[in-house]
Amino acid sequence: MARNKALASALSGTLGSVFAMLAFYPVDVYKTKLQGSTVPKKSTPSTLHYMLTILDSHSHIHSHNTLNGNEQSFPNALRHLFQKQLVDIPKHYSGVTYKLLHTVLSSFIFFYVSTIFKALYVRKLRAGRTTGGGRTAGGDVQVSIPASIMLSSMAAMVNTCITLPLDALVTHHQMGDNNLDPSTLWSGLAPSLLLSLNPALHYTIFDAIKALLVEKGDSKLSARSAFLAGMAAKYISTIATYPLIRAKVVMMASSSSDVGRVVEEVVREEGWGGWYNGLGVQLGHTILKAGLVLSIRERVGDFASRIVQ
Repeated sequence: MARNKALASALSGTLGSVFAMLAFYPVDVYKTKLQGSTVPKKSTPSTLHYMLTILDSHSHIHSHNTLNGNEQSFPNALRHLFQKQLVDIPKHYSGVTYKLLHTVLSSFIFFYVSTIFKALYVRKLRAGRTTGGGRTAGGDVQVSIPASIMLSSMAAMVNTCITLPLDALVTHHQMGDNNLDPSTLWSGLAPSLLLSLNPALHYTIFDAIKALLVEKGDSKLSARSAFLAGMAAKYISTIATYPLIRAKVVMMASSSSDVGRVVEEVVREEGWGGWYNGLGVQLGHTILKAGLVLSIRERVGDFASRIVQ
């Protein structure tokens, strides 16, 4: 029973993740280029200019000399952005094969392992061998929020250890660097493991919001409610962990495993506020994507359950 529930959760979560990844992949490329490069504080352009530069060149974003001078008007910039988007669609899907594989594998592993961990934890609670959860009047076991965060973090760590090399491949392809040294596939492991807190916070907050919204006896949210709840949960978790996200991408892009050197470089070039450079793009990308993932997951949950039975 627990295995079937885990498979259904993994299947529905993976379907939602794949659809959202394909829908927002061009923005993912912009985001990676923005986060993966350090720019001197005095010459740091606006996020919009970053995106325009990325559209104009598939090379590293370190070259900003074309941005000197008066800024373009916002309407002209947006018009240029969408024109380039339509013309250069293949360029904006660079590395999508690796990203698709990473999304399928990481989503399946996380949802499957997370569901298994929670099922085992609940079984132990029912047997009275551990503490950390409470019992409702009806005898059902409720996993506490701290325990849920811990279990989700453990699942995310397992996922990271397995899928980090694919994540590194995706980052290098999105940065326009196809000459990856295999020995650097584990660059960014330390912040990636710490970032296990991000999906743990995200799905724990979502489950808490879901518990407040669903009617008694109904385990499903409407697509709209699931979308909004997923957006709110991702907003909170992203702001809380963004410096770690930036550190991971910088380390992967530079093939560095020296956390101290990366911290020193970002602070020297951009100041302490540099750890939040690209936050706006990250929020826009991940919030919409997370809302779509959880909305689809809620809708296809029953279908996935019938498949695995």
